[in-house]
Amino acid sequence: MLFFTIGFIFKLVLNYIVVWFFPTVKVTDTFAFGYMLATLLALKIYQKNALGLVLRATFQTSVIGGSLAIIVGFLVMLVPSLLIKQSISPEAENLQVITLNQQVSQYKSYLYTTRSNRVTVSSYKASQAVSDFKYAIYQLNKAIENKQKMGHLSAMFNSIGFKLVSDDNYVYLIDIVENQQRGLFVINKKPQTNLIITVPYPITEGLASDSAALIFQHLKSKALVFGATRTPQVTLTKENQQSPFYQAFINALEINELLQVRESNRHTAALLKSTPSDVKSQYWIFNRLPESISQREIHEFLGSEATYFGKAAKSSLPATDFTGSMLEVFLDGDNYTNILAYIYRENYRYSNLKLNIINEDMAHIVDDFSAYISSKGSFNYQPLTHSQVALWEFEVLTPLYKLIEQIGNSSLNEDVLNHLKQINGTAELLNYQLQLVQNSNGRYILLSPLQSNDTQALGQGIYAFSLSKHEAISLSVPRPIFEGNTLSFASELFTNSNAANLLIAGAHPYAHPEANVLAANNVGSLFNVVHQSYSRFKAQQPSLNIQIRSHSAPSWIRPNAIAFSNTQVRDIATPLMEKLTKDLSSLGVSYQVVEGQKATRGLEIGSSPQYGYQQFNSNSELATLWIASDFKEQFSIDQNSLLMRLLAISNNPTVTTINLATLSPSNWAALTSHDKQIIQRKINKYTADKQTAALKTICSELNECVLQTIKLEQLNKFVLMIKKQNNLIAIYNPASNQLIDIDVFNNMMVGGFNVSN
Repeated sequence: MLFFTIGFIFKLVLNYIVVWFFPTVKVTDTFAFGYMLATLLALKIYQKNALGLVLRATFQTSVIGGSLAIIVGFLVMLVPSLLIKQSISPEAENLQVITLNQQVSQYKSYLYTTRSNRVTVSSYKASQAVSDFKYAIYQLNKAIENKQKMGHLSAMFNSIGFKLVSDDNYVYLIDIVENQQRGLFVINKKPQTNLIITVPYPITEGLASDSAALIFQHLKSKALVFGATRTPQVTLTKENQQSPFYQAFINALEINELLQVRESNRHTAALLKSTPSDVKSQYWIFNRLPESISQREIHEFLGSEATYFGKAAKSSLPATDFTGSMLEVFLDGDNYTNILAYIYRENYRYSNLKLNIINEDMAHIVDDFSAYISSKGSFNYQPLTHSQVALWEFEVLTPLYKLIEQIGNSSLNEDVLNHLKQINGTAELLNYQLQLVQNSNGRYILLSPLQSNDTQALGQGIYAFSLSKHEAISLSVPRPIFEGNTLSFASELFTNSNAANLLIAGAHPYAHPEANVLAANNVGSLFNVVHQSYSRFKAQQPSLNIQIRSHSAPSWIRPNAIAFSNTQVRDIATPLMEKLTKDLSSLGVSYQVVEGQKATRGLEIGSSPQYGYQQFNSNSELATLWIASDFKEQFSIDQNSLLMRLLAISNNPTVTTINLATLSPSNWAALTSHDKQIIQRKINKYTADKQTAALKTICSELNECVLQTIKLEQLNKFVLMIKKQNNLIAIYNPASNQLIDIDVFNNMMVGGFNVSN
């Protein structure tokens, strides 16, 4: 008890002395081994009278234990990160030098798909990587300023998971570690302003990231840096929670002037709610306006009419200890449009970017593409990667849908064309191109592979979008070769129905193990990405998605049929289906609804990615339109093929053989000029489209009309007989494209059968 009391008093006095002179030191650290162990050691020394022996043993134990603890501590800190190697992104291994805007789009695609793993790297190693990165940036910046070679710095950046890429104007630092994005960093080789452009939240503020690249080029700033996080909720954050590499980059350049680009959208609405509602452009300043920025120039470049100046929030700063000057701008769609107009007007390189304009019928475009559809067993198909899917979804398709909806029936001005050029730049990164189609049927945007054999062999299809007000109807051809020539019918229906888009798959389902776009697990095809993207975009309004497929039987054996995802069309899509039915009727196509009847068994929709998407869109209806062989094939003068086509549109599916020489004028009724004009108009459409469905519509405009397939005995040809009110009024011979009425018949009786040839 005596030893314990003495020890306790000693430690208590020591605590008061330590706290008095060193207030920040933890008091518990002065207790060392605590009370009991110190008391036992003192008692042992007193009993054994062995002060030196006990102190030596205690010291040896302390040194050995401390050494082991240090070794174990370092092993615990370093071994996990040494055993778990950081995997390199497959796409990053084949990085190519591309334009700045494409580089930004590619970086954003990685952000959309990255799932960061925060436990694979120790805090010590992470801190060391940040320090190495900061030092490497310092050396890189010095090499650029002194115009020295930078090749020796590549190894330094590779060791911390970055790849150094450069072109004539910029140096890019690209994160190549899979499942981790720490930022995109760009340094200008020839800057004219000592200014850093920052984009802290490139995903949730996409317009800001697109604008920042253009602002960076226009101002010829020193550097451009993109963060890797989403816009934080104002109520949950007190400071900018960015990657430490984001802050290290800014600190390494030793520049205290920032231009931070943000977007005015729903993510920043809470932050901007205290500003005037009628002011769209927001300029927020920290400390003072950076000297590198001209207020007049930035005002003209952004195209701001009414501007609000405010004080930047603490959470907007790149770091809590930032003491420099910063201008934070919040942009909207009008600002972006003005930026594009300014860039394309003033920048020679951008002014040379053209959007191809073609004047061809959609049927001709589709027919030309059919030659590039990947054939069975060719392996000419390449599934999309996750980042490519994100790039298509967020950087190409969604902006394109928004732009189309914004245009409506308005004329295509320079601002619209500038937007299309920007989207086209991203599409080219994916080996596709946008083309503006203007023909007699309307105007369209065509999304097709670039004109090279390698890109056309990707097997990802071709897509057309109506560039005017249209019905929310999406037409798709999932098997353009495997199920016969559905292409010509689909292109005709697309233009006639004023549908929103036409999707055509680019590969035979057996071209590649993953080429079947109807496979339930196929999510790596552009065909399904376009379909899903449009369904999401139209989630708040009724839409109708029609798959155009075909069966090999003629319509009198197995009819044209339509299968809905829930047997019957839902009420929400009924108006669209009624509109489409009229368009089909104008093409001479009637159909039965698949309801389990014998003639339509096996024509149900089945499982497919498109069917799976329906579960997430209550306003969308999916249907499969099955076309019989005689309605889908192009016209052929082969008599056997012609027979099937004519029987398909006849009221009675039988053939009667007739010898014209046995007929008399009494068997004929006079053909009025009005009726003759109707028939001739349908014939002209048939000769232009080579589709017998056009002939079927003759009776839709003539009262009590009957169509009958007959065989002319003397000519051995199949022709179409037209009756009105049970009287023969005309015979149409497709082989010679000749209409025979009573006048022609009378001439035949005088001049012989050659008159009809």
